[in-house]
Amino acid sequence: MNKLSEKQKKYFWDCNFDELNFEDHKKFILIRLLTFADFEGIKFILKNYSAKEVNDYINSKGAMTLTHNNLCFWQKLTKYDELWEK
Repeated sequence: MNKLSEKQKKYFWDCNFDELNFEDHKKFILIRLLTFADFEGIKFILKNYSAKEVNDYINSKGAMTLTHNNLCFWQKLTKYDELWEK
């Protein structure tokens, strides 16, 4: 099942977008969106990932892979439970 829509295509300029599958490439998609997402990408993360999934990634690899601003933004956002879809 591919939950990605054309709205997310711009984040995967270096990939064959048609071959990306949400279930198979979930972590890769998350990393890309954490790094480059605009408001639409943020909404996609809030809808398709749990705060725990994002927080686990941030705590394990975020400091090495995200910019300081992105890291701070996502650290704060994961604390607002009401934003995350259940």
